[in-house]
Amino acid sequence: MGTRSTVKFYSRGNHNILSVYNQFDGYITGEGEELVNFLTSDEWKGNGFEDTALLYVCYKKQGKPYHTYATTEYDLQEYNYIIYDTDEGIRISIREERWLDNTNEHAYVETLRFGTIDDLKKYVEEERIKEQAIMNSRNGE
Repeated sequence: MGTRSTVKFYSRGNHNILSVYNQFDGYITGEGEELVNFLTSDEWKGNGFEDTALLYVCYKKQGKPYHTYATTEYDLQEYNYIIYDTDEGIRISIREERWLDNTNEHAYVETLRFGTIDDLKKYVEEERIKEQAIMNSRNGE
């Protein structure tokens, strides 16, 4: 099984433009890093923010046409990346969703981060360092 995620694009009027479901690598150093790569490239600069969602799908489909699908804005997965177009530029929210032990229900448990593309880039780097430390401890280093 993969770590599932959604990526949702919202216009300045807070209208959902497109929601995408990703079947694999939804964690911060997976999909989070994919978003950093996409949003720091020239590939996302189309004819306004509305094109960004479509260009993201094209970006995801390059070389690996499976595992990325359209979904609804109400779809919740393990990680949920929300991309907002604001007067201050693009803002990104990352929300984690999981089972709540005491109620046996799914729910957002916390917003992991909210910020700019640069903030997301720093967060991905922090998570990569944590993952490396875990791998080193497992290998007895």
